[in-house]
Amino acid sequence: SSINNTYLSNHNLTHIGAPNHMDDTPTHVTDLLEMNAAAVAQSSNMRNREIAMPSLTRCKIFMSHPDLDMEPMFVYKLKCLPLVVEWFRRSIQLCGNEVGRWKESVPKMQSRELSAVYKFVRGMPLLASDG
Repeated sequence: SSINNTYLSNHNLTHIGAPNHMDDTPTHVTDLLEMNAAAVAQSSNMRNREIAMPSLTRCKIFMSHPDLDMEPMFVYKLKCLPLVVEWFRRSIQLCGNEVGRWKESVPKMQSRELSAVYKFVRGMPLLASDG
């Protein structure tokens, strides 16, 4: 699945089939459904929902895509690098807390940020060295 598919996926489903009868549902699916349920529980009003759902989306992207491909952003040269760094920093703030049963450690997320920056530098060595 692509990052775009993850972003556009349904983050409102909290169960499939009859409630309390999801024994046949694969574990990775039940984990995602539990994340949805946790976000829905946190978003008791519309303002909280506007905050909780984008956070949930970012966490699902981190969970589902351990190695983010930076190459599509190379067409913008280094202009996207500050946006990527800020996206990671904000994601670390949002996803550093437990979401459902999923939790990724802050050092692991920082390592993924460093890996993304490295991909930019490696992909454009002349731009990175000349400034």
